[in-house]
Amino acid sequence: SYLNMIWFYVITGDQVIKGPQEDVSEQAFEYIRSSTPTNAVIIFSKPRVLGLYTDRHSLANSKENTFNDINLLINKFQVDYILVHHEVSDEAIKNYVSAYRGGLDEAYSNQKFALYKTNPGIYN
Repeated sequence: SYLNMIWFYVITGDQVIKGPQEDVSEQAFEYIRSSTPTNAVIIFSKPRVLGLYTDRHSLANSKENTFNDINLLINKFQVDYILVHHEVSDEAIKNYVSAYRGGLDEAYSNQKFALYKTNPGIYN
């Protein structure tokens, strides 16, 4: 509720909240807002956060997904990008990105995030 947020602010003061308010998060979100098409679809472990901060379509990957499942997800939803957070993203998507480096182009990275451009249709 609104009162809980005020209380939280009183307790934490002007401390940066770990997560979407960190500088590295804001930098990644700003890059996405300014450098990706407004209709871009992005896989990210926190799709609602990404949608809120970037105004882009986002969907989550299940941590149980196999490479084939992720390929199907990319093709079915015409995913344009995969955003990996080095601490938050699941191992399935990290392993996928490592395995498919040749089919993904790194569009952006900082200390905690890496954004990869996909090529929908080539993943089988």
